[in-house]
Formats: sequence, C-alpha cells, structure tokens
Amino acid sequence: MGVLSRLFRGLLGFGSVRIVSRNQSSSAMERPYQLLPIKLGCEVRGIKLSADISDDVIAMIKEDVTKHRLLVFKNQEHLTPEQHLAVGRWFGEIESTFYNHPKSPHRDIFRVSNEKSEGCTNVGRTGWHIDGSFRYAPFSHSIYHY
Repeated sequence: MGVLSRLFRGLLGFGSVRIVSRNQSSSAMERPYQLLPIKLGCEVRGIKLSADISDDVIAMIKEDVTKHRLLVFKNQEHLTPEQHLAVGRWFGEIESTFYNHPKSPHRDIFRVSNEKSEGCTNVGRTGWHIDGSFRYAPFSHSIYHY
C-alpha cells in the first residue's frame, strides 16, 4: 500500500509514549508537541514539520496517527512540496496518481480543486472521493495540505 499525497494542508496528537529507538534501549521520551482532542482526531501544536525531526519523534507521530486516526497540523505554510512528500514517506512509499495538474508543485502531489484552473476536478468514482478507498488496495494514509 502506498501513501497518497495531496495539496491541501493539514494532517496529523497526548501524553508520554514509550518508544524503542534503533540507537537506544527502550526508554520513555517526552512528547515535544501537544495534542488537543478535536471532534475527529487531534490537533497537533508546537511542531514545525519543515524542521529536522528525529526518528524518535517521527515514531511518536506515527503512533499518534495510529491511535487517533487523524492528526491536524495547522500553520504549516512553510512546508515545501519536497518536505510535504518527505512527511508522506514517514508512512510508506508515495503512490502517484495518473492525475497531473499544471499548478501542482510536484508530480507526486495530487492537486484537487472545484475549479479546473486550480486543480483536478471530478476525481474518484463519485467525483469527490479522493482518498483511494474505492481502490482494491486503498492507500494506507492520506496527507492533505490546504
């Protein structure tokens, strides 16, 4: 299963997590960001996804995605297309779609809009379903940046 990266902005939140690092024995590490529960998932505050993020923190984020299902990272305007894709690779191989819009900042970022001049329209089987859940092997994760 791949990871579908889309141009929107957002995704990906509470407490201390026990992790095992490749370079250390098992140890408790304090979460360097805050999780705030929202109606669906958690909002993540206090982390800049464009920064150099350690493997231990990436492991925490992945664990939080599994636990909370949806994490929303607000105020990530500084994230470049390459950094957006790097975050996607934390969860697996990026899977490109056959859609390619001239305004997409990278071939592997699926730009979606309700305006043809801004992005791909009428995508998915129902004209709006872009998470790949209609596929035989759906995407393992979706990352949105709006």
